[in-house]
Amino acid sequence: MFDTSGINAVGFGIGHDIIAVLDDDWAHVIVLNDNYEPMVGSYTRGSISYQLTGLAPGRHKLNLRAFDLYDNSAEKDIYFWVSGQSSISIQNIFCYPNPAKPKPIFPLIL
Repeated sequence: MFDTSGINAVGFGIGHDIIAVLDDDWAHVIVLNDNYEPMVGSYTRGSISYQLTGLAPGRHKLNLRAFDLYDNSAEKDIYFWVSGQSSISIQNIFCYPNPAKPKPIFPLIL
């Protein structure tokens, strides 16, 4: 995540949590404040790690919403597929930045 004004990761303000909603199920909002990890030395950038379990095979939608430190919200819909297979196959892998220094990143497309 990135915002020039900083990320509100403590939920300051009513309803100003970092949240995720799976498949438009607003009755089961996932609060992600405790899963937000700021980038070292930065208040404007960070990442979220959260494991979704028990998903049925098929297409899913994850709505992610967050606020900056000025109470402006942003949200994004992320669509993904869950395979019915129990094995993992890598369809694509690449490295960036190129040249890979100081810490290369290897995103995988599964």
